[in-house]
Amino acid sequence: MSSKARSFFILFLACSLLIGSFAFLALAEDKEPVKIGIVLPMSPPGAYNTGTKMYRAAQLAASKVNDSGGILGGRKVKLILVDSRGMPEQGKAAVERLITKEKVVGIIGNYHSGVALAQMPILKKYHIPYICAEAWDDRVTSKGQEEVFRISITTSMYTQIAVDWMKAVGFEKVYLLHENTAYGEWLKGYFSEQLDATDIEYKNVMADPKTQDFTSTLLRIAQWEPDLLFGDVTGPASFSLLKQSKNTGLAPTPDTAYYGSITLLNSKEFWESAGENGKYTVVSRIALPPTVESEMAKEVQKKFKETYDRDMTPQAMEGYDAFMLMVEAMKSAESTDADAVIHALENIKWDGVRGTYQFPYGSDNPVPEDMPDYMWHQFPDVTCYLLEYTEVGQTPTEAPVIWPPEWASDVVGSDYYIPVPEE
Repeated sequence: MSSKARSFFILFLACSLLIGSFAFLALAEDKEPVKIGIVLPMSPPGAYNTGTKMYRAAQLAASKVNDSGGILGGRKVKLILVDSRGMPEQGKAAVERLITKEKVVGIIGNYHSGVALAQMPILKKYHIPYICAEAWDDRVTSKGQEEVFRISITTSMYTQIAVDWMKAVGFEKVYLLHENTAYGEWLKGYFSEQLDATDIEYKNVMADPKTQDFTSTLLRIAQWEPDLLFGDVTGPASFSLLKQSKNTGLAPTPDTAYYGSITLLNSKEFWESAGENGKYTVVSRIALPPTVESEMAKEVQKKFKETYDRDMTPQAMEGYDAFMLMVEAMKSAESTDADAVIHALENIKWDGVRGTYQFPYGSDNPVPEDMPDYMWHQFPDVTCYLLEYTEVGQTPTEAPVIWPPEWASDVVGSDYYIPVPEE
Protein backbone atom coordinates (compact mmCIF):
# COMPACT_ATOMS: atom_id res chain seq x y z
CA MET A 1 0.00 0.00 0.00
CA SER A 2 1.41 3.40 -0.99
CA SER A 3 1.94 6.08 1.64
CA LYS A 4 -0.83 8.15 0.03
CA ALA A 5 -3.27 5.23 0.21
CA ARG A 6 -2.21 4.49 3.77
CA SER A 7 -2.89 8.10 4.79
CA PHE A 8 -6.29 8.00 3.14
CA PHE A 9 -7.16 4.75 4.96
CA ILE A 10 -6.14 6.19 8.33
CA LEU A 11 -8.21 9.32 7.68
CA PHE A 12 -11.20 7.18 6.65
CA LEU A 13 -10.88 5.04 9.80
CA ALA A 14 -10.67 8.11 12.04
CA CYS A 15 -13.75 9.65 10.43
CA SER A 16 -15.63 6.37 10.80
CA LEU A 17 -14.78 6.18 14.49
CA LEU A 18 -15.79 9.81 14.97
CA ILE A 19 -19.11 9.29 13.19
CA GLY A 20 -19.66 6.14 15.21
CA SER A 21 -19.00 8.03 18.42
CA PHE A 22 -21.52 10.69 17.47
CA ALA A 23 -24.07 8.00 16.63
CA PHE A 24 -23.45 6.29 19.96
CA LEU A 25 -23.86 9.57 21.83
CA ALA A 26 -27.06 10.31 19.93
CA LEU A 27 -28.39 6.86 20.79
CA ALA A 28 -27.44 7.37 24.43
CA GLU A 29 -29.23 10.72 24.37
CA ASP A 30 -32.33 9.03 22.94
CA LYS A 31 -32.28 6.63 25.88
CA GLU A 32 -32.07 9.33 28.52
CA PRO A 33 -34.89 8.89 31.05
CA VAL A 34 -38.10 10.84 30.71
CA LYS A 35 -38.23 13.01 33.83
CA ILE A 36 -41.60 13.66 35.45
CA GLY A 37 -41.78 15.86 38.52
CA ILE A 38 -44.09 15.34 41.48
CA VAL A 39 -44.78 18.03 44.10
CA LEU A 40 -46.31 16.87 47.38
CA PRO A 41 -46.36 17.77 51.08
CA MET A 42 -43.81 15.43 52.62
CA SER A 43 -43.18 17.22 55.92
CA PRO A 44 -45.04 19.51 58.36
CA PRO A 45 -46.97 21.74 58.29
CA GLY A 46 -48.32 20.05 55.17
CA ALA A 47 -50.48 16.92 55.04
CA TYR A 48 -47.39 14.73 54.89
CA ASN A 49 -49.15 11.44 55.67
CA THR A 50 -51.28 11.85 52.56
CA GLY A 51 -48.32 13.13 50.56
CA THR A 52 -46.34 10.02 51.44
CA LYS A 53 -49.15 7.72 50.27
CA MET A 54 -49.51 9.62 46.99
CA TYR A 55 -45.77 9.46 46.35
CA ARG A 56 -45.63 5.73 47.04
CA ALA A 57 -48.47 5.17 44.59
CA ALA A 58 -46.70 7.22 41.91
CA GLN A 59 -43.52 5.19 42.53
CA LEU A 60 -45.56 2.03 42.02
CA ALA A 61 -46.80 3.42 38.71
CA ALA A 62 -43.29 4.35 37.60
CA SER A 63 -42.06 0.84 38.39
CA LYS A 64 -44.89 -0.66 36.37
CA VAL A 65 -44.04 1.50 33.34
CA ASN A 66 -40.31 0.73 33.56
CA ASP A 67 -40.84 -2.99 34.14
CA SER A 68 -42.94 -2.99 30.97
CA GLY A 69 -40.11 -1.56 28.87
CA GLY A 70 -40.49 2.18 29.38
CA ILE A 71 -41.87 4.57 26.78
CA LEU A 72 -40.87 6.29 23.55
CA GLY A 73 -38.62 3.54 22.24
CA GLY A 74 -37.49 2.06 25.51
CA ARG A 75 -36.73 5.17 27.58
CA LYS A 76 -37.23 4.75 31.31
CA VAL A 77 -39.38 7.19 33.25
CA LYS A 78 -37.84 8.90 36.26
CA LEU A 79 -40.04 10.30 39.01
CA ILE A 80 -38.48 13.31 40.76
CA LEU A 81 -40.01 14.38 44.07
CA VAL A 82 -39.86 17.83 45.67
CA ASP A 83 -41.46 18.61 49.03
CA SER A 84 -43.87 21.56 49.13
CA ARG A 85 -44.43 21.30 52.92
CA GLY A 86 -47.96 22.40 52.07
CA MET A 87 -46.74 26.00 51.74
CA PRO A 88 -47.37 28.10 48.59
CA GLU A 89 -43.89 29.68 48.49
CA GLN A 90 -42.25 26.28 48.95
CA GLY A 91 -44.46 24.91 46.19
CA LYS A 92 -43.41 27.68 43.79
CA ALA A 93 -39.75 27.03 44.51
CA ALA A 94 -40.32 23.30 43.99
CA VAL A 95 -41.79 23.77 40.52
CA GLU A 96 -39.06 26.24 39.52
CA ARG A 97 -36.41 23.75 40.57
CA LEU A 98 -38.06 20.83 38.78
CA ILE A 99 -38.28 22.78 35.53
CA THR A 100 -34.98 24.68 35.48
CA LYS A 101 -32.63 22.27 37.25
CA GLU A 102 -34.13 18.82 36.85
CA LYS A 103 -35.44 19.51 33.31
CA VAL A 104 -38.71 17.67 33.82
CA VAL A 105 -41.14 17.52 30.89
CA GLY A 106 -44.29 17.18 32.97
CA ILE A 107 -45.41 17.68 36.58
CA ILE A 108 -48.07 15.97 38.68
CA GLY A 109 -49.22 16.04 42.28
CA ASN A 110 -50.26 18.56 44.92
CA TYR A 111 -52.62 18.17 47.82
CA HIS A 112 -53.07 21.75 49.05
CA SER A 113 -55.03 24.06 46.76
CA GLY A 114 -53.05 27.11 47.84
CA VAL A 115 -49.86 25.44 46.63
CA ALA A 116 -51.38 24.46 43.29
CA LEU A 117 -52.67 27.97 42.66
CA ALA A 118 -49.29 29.51 43.51
CA GLN A 119 -47.52 27.21 41.05
CA MET A 120 -49.75 27.91 38.08
CA PRO A 121 -48.01 31.11 36.86
CA ILE A 122 -44.68 29.27 36.78
CA LEU A 123 -46.19 26.39 34.82
CA LYS A 124 -47.51 28.95 32.35
CA LYS A 125 -44.17 30.78 32.14
CA TYR A 126 -42.28 27.62 31.18
CA HIS A 127 -45.23 25.98 29.38
CA ILE A 128 -45.06 22.65 31.25
CA PRO A 129 -48.06 20.25 31.27
CA TYR A 130 -49.40 19.61 34.76
CA ILE A 131 -51.93 17.12 36.14
CA CYS A 132 -53.42 18.18 39.47
CA ALA A 133 -53.99 15.03 41.49
CA GLU A 134 -55.66 16.37 44.64
CA ALA A 135 -56.42 20.08 44.99
CA TRP A 136 -60.10 20.95 45.13
CA ASP A 137 -60.32 24.72 44.73
CA ASP A 138 -62.50 25.50 41.70
CA ARG A 139 -60.00 28.13 40.55
CA VAL A 140 -57.34 25.52 39.70
CA THR A 141 -59.15 24.84 36.43
CA SER A 142 -61.60 27.76 36.19
CA LYS A 143 -58.74 30.01 35.08
CA GLY A 144 -58.65 28.12 31.77
CA GLN A 145 -54.86 27.67 31.75
CA GLU A 146 -53.79 25.42 28.90
CA GLU A 147 -51.08 23.59 30.87
CA VAL A 148 -53.35 22.62 33.77
CA PHE A 149 -55.52 19.49 33.99
CA ARG A 150 -57.27 18.09 37.07
CA ILE A 151 -58.45 14.59 37.99
CA SER A 152 -59.65 15.30 41.55
CA ILE A 153 -63.04 16.53 42.66
CA THR A 154 -63.73 20.27 42.92
CA THR A 155 -65.05 21.96 46.02
CA SER A 156 -68.32 22.79 44.28
CA MET A 157 -68.81 19.14 43.33
CA TYR A 158 -67.98 17.93 46.84
CA THR A 159 -70.29 20.32 48.67
CA GLN A 160 -73.16 19.75 46.24
CA ILE A 161 -73.03 15.97 46.78
CA ALA A 162 -72.99 16.45 50.56
CA VAL A 163 -75.88 18.93 50.54
CA ASP A 164 -77.93 16.70 48.23
CA TRP A 165 -77.54 13.94 50.83
CA MET A 166 -78.58 16.27 53.66
CA LYS A 167 -81.74 17.19 51.75
CA ALA A 168 -82.54 13.56 50.90
CA VAL A 169 -82.26 12.44 54.54
CA GLY A 170 -84.38 15.38 55.67
CA PHE A 171 -82.02 17.10 58.10
CA GLU A 172 -83.50 20.36 59.31
CA LYS A 173 -80.75 21.89 61.48
CA VAL A 174 -77.10 21.48 60.45
CA TYR A 175 -74.10 22.82 62.34
CA LEU A 176 -70.80 23.02 60.44
CA LEU A 177 -67.59 23.20 62.44
CA HIS A 178 -64.72 24.30 60.18
CA GLU A 179 -61.02 24.62 60.89
CA ASN A 180 -59.79 28.21 60.83
CA THR A 181 -57.43 27.70 57.90
CA ALA A 182 -57.62 28.87 54.30
CA TYR A 183 -59.11 25.45 53.48
CA GLY A 184 -61.76 25.82 56.18
CA GLU A 185 -62.67 29.34 55.11
CA TRP A 186 -63.30 28.57 51.48
CA LEU A 187 -65.09 25.30 52.25
CA LYS A 188 -67.33 27.24 54.61
CA GLY A 189 -68.14 29.61 51.76
CA TYR A 190 -69.02 26.84 49.33
CA PHE A 191 -71.21 25.01 51.87
CA SER A 192 -73.01 28.22 52.79
CA GLU A 193 -73.74 28.95 49.14
CA GLN A 194 -75.15 25.47 48.60
CA LEU A 195 -77.19 25.44 51.83
CA ASP A 196 -78.63 28.89 51.11
CA ALA A 197 -80.48 27.29 48.21
CA THR A 198 -82.26 24.84 50.55
CA ASP A 199 -84.73 25.01 53.43
CA ILE A 200 -82.13 23.67 55.84
CA GLU A 201 -81.33 25.92 58.79
CA TYR A 202 -77.59 25.99 59.39
CA LYS A 203 -74.81 27.63 61.37
CA ASN A 204 -71.05 27.81 60.95
CA VAL A 205 -68.31 28.05 63.56
CA MET A 206 -64.54 28.19 63.09
CA ALA A 207 -62.13 26.36 65.41
CA ASP A 208 -58.37 26.11 65.71
CA PRO A 209 -57.30 22.52 64.95
CA LYS A 210 -53.97 23.05 66.73
CA THR A 211 -55.67 23.24 70.11
CA GLN A 212 -56.89 19.62 69.93
CA ASP A 213 -59.58 20.58 72.49
CA PHE A 214 -63.01 21.39 71.07
CA THR A 215 -65.08 20.68 74.19
CA SER A 216 -66.28 24.22 74.88
CA THR A 217 -67.23 24.74 71.23
CA LEU A 218 -69.10 21.44 71.12
CA LEU A 219 -71.06 22.28 74.27
CA ARG A 220 -72.19 25.55 72.68
CA ILE A 221 -73.21 23.71 69.52
CA ALA A 222 -75.21 21.20 71.59
CA GLN A 223 -77.36 24.02 72.98
CA TRP A 224 -78.64 24.71 69.45
CA GLU A 225 -79.75 21.03 69.16
CA PRO A 226 -78.71 20.29 65.55
CA ASP A 227 -79.73 17.01 63.95
CA LEU A 228 -76.43 16.91 62.01
CA LEU A 229 -72.92 18.02 62.96
CA PHE A 230 -70.36 18.30 60.18
CA GLY A 231 -66.91 18.08 61.78
CA ASP A 232 -64.85 19.66 59.02
CA VAL A 233 -61.42 19.37 60.61
CA THR A 234 -58.56 17.57 58.88
CA GLY A 235 -55.46 15.81 60.17
CA PRO A 236 -55.06 14.27 63.66
CA ALA A 237 -57.40 16.88 65.14
CA SER A 238 -60.29 15.22 63.31
CA PHE A 239 -59.97 12.19 65.61
CA SER A 240 -59.97 14.38 68.73
CA LEU A 241 -63.04 16.26 67.50
CA LEU A 242 -65.05 13.08 66.96
CA LYS A 243 -64.03 11.60 70.31
CA GLN A 244 -64.93 14.78 72.19
CA SER A 245 -68.21 15.13 70.30
CA LYS A 246 -69.18 11.65 71.42
CA ASN A 247 -67.98 12.19 74.99
CA THR A 248 -70.03 15.38 75.36
CA GLY A 249 -73.12 13.46 74.22
CA LEU A 250 -73.57 15.52 71.06
CA ALA A 251 -72.89 13.17 68.14
CA PRO A 252 -73.14 10.58 66.82
CA THR A 253 -76.27 9.95 68.90
CA PRO A 254 -79.88 9.00 68.14
CA ASP A 255 -80.66 12.74 67.93
CA THR A 256 -77.64 14.06 66.05
CA ALA A 257 -75.72 12.51 63.16
CA TYR A 258 -71.98 13.06 62.72
CA TYR A 259 -70.46 13.73 59.30
CA GLY A 260 -66.66 13.87 59.46
CA SER A 261 -63.82 14.99 57.20
CA ILE A 262 -62.07 12.68 54.76
CA THR A 263 -59.24 12.19 57.30
CA LEU A 264 -61.54 9.62 58.94
CA LEU A 265 -60.90 7.35 55.96
CA ASN A 266 -57.48 6.54 57.44
CA SER A 267 -59.04 3.48 59.01
CA LYS A 268 -56.09 2.24 61.09
CA GLU A 269 -55.49 5.60 62.79
CA PHE A 270 -59.22 6.26 62.96
CA TRP A 271 -60.15 3.12 64.89
CA GLU A 272 -57.08 3.33 67.12
CA SER A 273 -58.29 6.76 68.19
CA ALA A 274 -62.07 6.44 68.01
CA GLY A 275 -62.82 2.89 69.12
CA GLU A 276 -66.55 2.49 69.82
CA ASN A 277 -67.01 6.25 69.34
CA GLY A 278 -66.45 5.82 65.62
CA LYS A 279 -69.57 3.76 65.00
CA TYR A 280 -72.26 5.48 62.91
CA THR A 281 -69.88 8.17 61.68
CA VAL A 282 -70.54 9.32 58.10
CA VAL A 283 -67.71 10.31 55.76
CA SER A 284 -67.27 10.95 52.04
CA ARG A 285 -65.01 8.73 49.98
CA ILE A 286 -63.92 10.09 46.61
CA ALA A 287 -63.44 6.87 44.72
CA LEU A 288 -65.41 4.17 42.99
CA PRO A 289 -67.37 1.90 45.34
CA PRO A 290 -65.81 -1.58 45.53
CA THR A 291 -68.85 -3.07 43.76
CA VAL A 292 -68.10 -1.21 40.52
CA GLU A 293 -64.28 -1.23 40.51
CA SER A 294 -62.54 -2.78 37.52
CA GLU A 295 -60.29 -5.80 37.82
CA MET A 296 -57.33 -3.59 36.94
CA ALA A 297 -58.18 -1.24 39.81
CA LYS A 298 -58.38 -4.16 42.22
CA GLU A 299 -55.02 -5.47 41.04
CA VAL A 300 -53.34 -2.10 41.56
CA GLN A 301 -54.77 -1.82 45.07
CA LYS A 302 -53.65 -5.37 45.83
CA LYS A 303 -50.13 -4.56 44.63
CA PHE A 304 -50.05 -1.40 46.77
CA LYS A 305 -51.15 -3.39 49.83
CA GLU A 306 -48.48 -6.05 49.21
CA THR A 307 -45.77 -3.43 48.66
CA TYR A 308 -46.50 -1.01 51.49
CA ASP A 309 -48.68 -3.01 53.90
CA ARG A 310 -51.30 -0.27 53.69
CA ASP A 311 -54.66 0.06 51.99
CA MET A 312 -54.60 2.36 48.99
CA THR A 313 -56.42 5.57 49.87
CA PRO A 314 -58.35 7.57 47.25
CA GLN A 315 -55.58 10.17 47.30
CA ALA A 316 -53.00 7.46 46.63
CA MET A 317 -55.12 6.30 43.70
CA GLU A 318 -54.97 9.83 42.34
CA GLY A 319 -51.18 9.82 42.65
CA TYR A 320 -51.03 6.58 40.67
CA ASP A 321 -53.49 7.68 38.02
CA ALA A 322 -51.94 11.14 37.56
CA PHE A 323 -48.55 9.60 36.79
CA MET A 324 -49.96 6.97 34.46
CA LEU A 325 -52.10 9.56 32.69
CA MET A 326 -49.08 11.78 32.00
CA VAL A 327 -47.20 8.77 30.65
CA GLU A 328 -50.16 7.69 28.48
CA ALA A 329 -50.35 11.19 27.00
CA MET A 330 -46.65 11.08 26.09
CA LYS A 331 -47.09 7.67 24.54
CA SER A 332 -50.07 8.91 22.54
CA ALA A 333 -48.16 12.03 21.46
CA GLU A 334 -45.05 9.95 20.72
CA SER A 335 -43.19 12.87 22.21
CA THR A 336 -42.44 14.85 25.35
CA ASP A 337 -43.06 18.15 23.56
CA ALA A 338 -45.41 20.24 25.72
CA ASP A 339 -47.83 21.18 22.95
CA ALA A 340 -48.06 17.57 21.79
CA VAL A 341 -48.64 16.26 25.34
CA ILE A 342 -51.29 18.90 26.08
CA HIS A 343 -53.07 18.04 22.82
CA ALA A 344 -52.92 14.34 23.72
CA LEU A 345 -54.39 15.01 27.18
CA GLU A 346 -57.24 17.01 25.66
CA ASN A 347 -58.11 14.02 23.49
CA ILE A 348 -57.29 11.17 25.84
CA LYS A 349 -59.60 8.41 27.04
CA TRP A 350 -57.86 6.09 29.46
CA ASP A 351 -59.03 3.62 32.12
CA GLY A 352 -57.43 4.22 35.50
CA VAL A 353 -58.01 3.12 39.07
CA ARG A 354 -60.53 5.92 39.64
CA GLY A 355 -62.46 5.52 36.38
CA THR A 356 -62.21 6.34 32.68
CA TYR A 357 -60.37 9.62 32.33
CA GLN A 358 -61.14 12.22 29.73
CA PHE A 359 -61.23 16.01 29.58
CA PRO A 360 -64.15 17.02 27.37
CA TYR A 361 -63.65 20.79 27.58
CA GLY A 362 -60.52 22.52 26.39
CA SER A 363 -59.04 24.50 23.53
CA ASP A 364 -60.99 22.66 20.81
CA ASN A 365 -64.22 22.43 22.80
CA PRO A 366 -64.71 25.43 25.11
CA VAL A 367 -66.78 25.16 28.28
CA PRO A 368 -70.45 25.88 27.42
CA GLU A 369 -71.95 29.03 28.90
CA ASP A 370 -74.41 27.02 31.01
CA MET A 371 -71.62 25.05 32.71
CA PRO A 372 -69.24 26.21 35.47
CA ASP A 373 -65.85 27.55 34.40
CA TYR A 374 -64.03 24.90 36.44
CA MET A 375 -65.00 22.29 33.86
CA TRP A 376 -62.03 23.44 31.72
CA HIS A 377 -59.58 20.50 31.61
CA GLN A 378 -61.56 18.95 34.47
CA PHE A 379 -62.26 15.22 34.71
CA PRO A 380 -66.06 15.46 35.02
CA ASP A 381 -66.88 11.94 36.19
CA VAL A 382 -65.21 12.02 39.60
CA THR A 383 -67.05 9.56 41.82
CA CYS A 384 -67.87 10.52 45.39
CA TYR A 385 -70.04 8.56 47.75
CA LEU A 386 -70.94 8.65 51.44
CA LEU A 387 -70.33 5.68 53.70
CA GLU A 388 -71.25 5.06 57.32
CA TYR A 389 -69.20 2.99 59.74
CA THR A 390 -71.40 0.51 61.60
CA GLU A 391 -68.83 -1.81 63.18
CA VAL A 392 -65.58 -1.16 64.99
CA GLY A 393 -62.62 -1.88 62.74
CA GLN A 394 -64.48 -1.54 59.43
CA THR A 395 -62.40 -0.32 56.52
CA PRO A 396 -63.90 2.27 54.18
CA THR A 397 -64.46 -0.42 51.58
CA GLU A 398 -66.36 -2.59 54.07
CA ALA A 399 -68.67 0.12 55.45
CA PRO A 400 -72.20 0.45 54.00
CA VAL A 401 -72.68 2.98 51.21
CA ILE A 402 -75.54 5.37 52.02
CA TRP A 403 -75.37 7.88 49.14
CA PRO A 404 -75.96 8.29 46.20
CA PRO A 405 -79.04 6.09 45.75
CA GLU A 406 -77.68 4.09 42.83
CA TRP A 407 -74.83 2.77 44.98
CA ALA A 408 -76.52 2.64 48.39
CA SER A 409 -76.19 -0.65 50.25
CA ASP A 410 -79.24 -2.64 51.27
CA VAL A 411 -79.28 -1.39 54.85
CA VAL A 412 -81.92 -1.21 57.56
CA GLY A 413 -82.88 2.28 58.72
CA SER A 414 -84.12 5.56 57.32
CA ASP A 415 -83.41 6.36 53.70
CA TYR A 416 -79.72 7.08 53.04
CA TYR A 417 -78.73 7.10 56.71
CA ILE A 418 -78.35 4.47 59.43
CA PRO A 419 -79.47 6.07 62.73
CA VAL A 420 -77.69 5.40 65.99
CA PRO A 421 -79.85 2.87 67.91
CA GLU A 422 -81.77 4.07 70.92
CA GLU A 423 -80.28 2.71 74.13
